[in-house]
Amino acid sequence: PRLILLADECDPFSRALILRGLAVANVNIIKDEASQMPSDEEVDLRSTTTLRGHLKHLETLVHHNIDTLIGPTRRDIDTEDIAPARDSQSLIEPVTVTVEFTVINRKRFPTSRYLFIEVDPVATLVSF
Repeated sequence: PRLILLADECDPFSRALILRGLAVANVNIIKDEASQMPSDEEVDLRSTTTLRGHLKHLETLVHHNIDTLIGPTRRDIDTEDIAPARDSQSLIEPVTVTVEFTVINRKRFPTSRYLFIEVDPVATLVSF
């Protein structure tokens, strides 16, 4: 899939930022019984919420003439065209990023938060 962000929608020769790659997100909410007090009927509940995001082969391109990519009517989008066009300049080479955030809540205990980020090696191109 591609996400195309235009600099100026009215200009047919506008530049565009193109994000291409696979994005997957998962949310898990688990509520379970952590312990039960023998003298009370009260149950200690633990709530664990986890958010995982995975961007696979995310590629960032600047396309100099959007007409050649999606056409002058903005309706001629070719979703099968995966190869970068000759008018495109790569900003970041394809990268894979994984982010995981977990929050654990429990009565009588402090809230725990965990953040895990993993990024594959990245190459950037800067030109003037």
